[in-house]
Amino acid sequence: MRTLTLDNGHTASFYLSAHEITAGRYTEFQHYQMQDAGIGSDEEAVDRHFASLAARLAAAQADSKQLVYAADELALLHYNFQFMRGRDQPGQLAFAVLVGAVDGIPTTDLSEEGLKALISRLSSYGLTQGQIEDARAEFLKKKLRN
Repeated sequence: MRTLTLDNGHTASFYLSAHEITAGRYTEFQHYQMQDAGIGSDEEAVDRHFASLAARLAAAQADSKQLVYAADELALLHYNFQFMRGRDQPGQLAFAVLVGAVDGIPTTDLSEEGLKALISRLSSYGLTQGQIEDARAEFLKKKLRN
């Protein structure tokens, strides 16, 4: 585990690799990672979905079977908007799953509400989006190597 020191001496310890994390926690991490990678929750993801939808609709003009893929892309775009509207950030929730302890006290609530509350709490302690991205990248890098 790695420990981040935040404002006022608060700490957050997070798992560094799949070898440290429990299987159940890993499954939750993967769930939110997939949402973030496949759907996204920001304007760039909206742009990607619109571009993909336009390409699939154009392809459907030549092959009507492509309409199924266009419908899937439209659904992803819808979910992306819902994440943005609800201010849900799957990438932040994926990070929250990696947090094993705050101020030395284990984190055990992996429900979506519990993870959102954890992110809110850590944000109030000064956790930055950069620290979240760095921790996720480090976990994924070690996951791929091991």
